[in-house]
Amino acid sequence: MVSSSSSNSNYLFPTTDSEQTSTESLIRFHLVPETTALLTISQLSEVLKVETRQLVPLPKLPSWVMGLYNWRGEILWVVDLGGLVGLTPLPEQPLATTRLPLLVLRTKDETGKQKNLGLIVENVEGITRIDPNSIQSPPESTFTPELSRVLRGYSLTSDGEMLMVLSAEAIFAQMPNSIS
Repeated sequence: MVSSSSSNSNYLFPTTDSEQTSTESLIRFHLVPETTALLTISQLSEVLKVETRQLVPLPKLPSWVMGLYNWRGEILWVVDLGGLVGLTPLPEQPLATTRLPLLVLRTKDETGKQKNLGLIVENVEGITRIDPNSIQSPPESTFTPELSRVLRGYSLTSDGEMLMVLSAEAIFAQMPNSIS
């Protein structure tokens, strides 16, 4: 069961206590125009738009590493999430703008220190609520090997659209040692 809203404010979309415990809030975005994915909101620090010229490219790193970005005075590594999971890299896509959505993903390392990573995506749609029990394990042959490594599972909407649910921890695990 999936429902969408453009806001996560409870006064606009009131829920009961039982509904709050049975659904998970996720951000819904596109890796490429035809591929929709989700990430748990609790794993995000911020969503913003950045100009690609604000990214400082670095040599000798995987092509999906877009560079560094000054985020609130902190150096933030930025990766093309679609390129990371084996889809068409953003630099190879015809883009209507040079301002792209940046999801600031967060996790904690083994010592408990917070780590951040910038994920460039094609488009952000909004917030989706999903029943965690509706997340299914993906069939192995359905997705690219790169996508399978960061996939928590998938969920189907009422109209049959497949939404890929990604794992923040698995995304961080794919980063080269120089980034993580």
